[in-house]
Amino acid sequence: MASVATLEAKEGIPIQIVVPYGQYTKNDKDFTYTAKMATNMIFPVSPAVTNNVYRCKFKINKIKGNQCFGFMRNGLTIPFNSGPNVSPFQGDNAFFYEDGSAFWNGVPTTGNKRMKDKDVIEIEVNLKAQPRTAHLFINEKQQPIFISNIPEEVQFFFFVANKNDSVTVISLKTMNEPTITNISGAKELRWF
Repeated sequence: MASVATLEAKEGIPIQIVVPYGQYTKNDKDFTYTAKMATNMIFPVSPAVTNNVYRCKFKINKIKGNQCFGFMRNGLTIPFNSGPNVSPFQGDNAFFYEDGSAFWNGVPTTGNKRMKDKDVIEIEVNLKAQPRTAHLFINEKQQPIFISNIPEEVQFFFFVANKNDSVTVISLKTMNEPTITNISGAKELRWF
């Protein structure tokens, strides 16, 4: 049995999160999820996106560690009690981890700012560019590690693993143009 939450966004694309009932609470007025116990839980944000520039915005309400925000190849399902960096899933998703690293296929690249309580996390994917890219913003500040060569169609997600960790999905928007800039110290993590 699954929990289905749908939000008609005030702005942006209407989103939905479909996950099994589990050890979390969900605020009925928005997309705020809070872990009731320490267990791995991944929350995919639908719909999948393709052929444009998109930005998914989250807020970290509470973080104790082992929290991440990312995107997966469309169609991938990562069950609860597993995780994005676990075989056989690690090659079909990429994510920005709370300690400031980015991961694809189990390999970390370090250099982003550490995430903390109350941070606003945004991932911007450009699925029109060649190569296709994903950039992280923390509190509206672009971070240096970005991911390139991402799949043509992706689905955003967030992951929590500790009791009382809490995340709110704020919005999913189509952008007219990418907002990224060339920044000092930029590092590319390539999805092969």
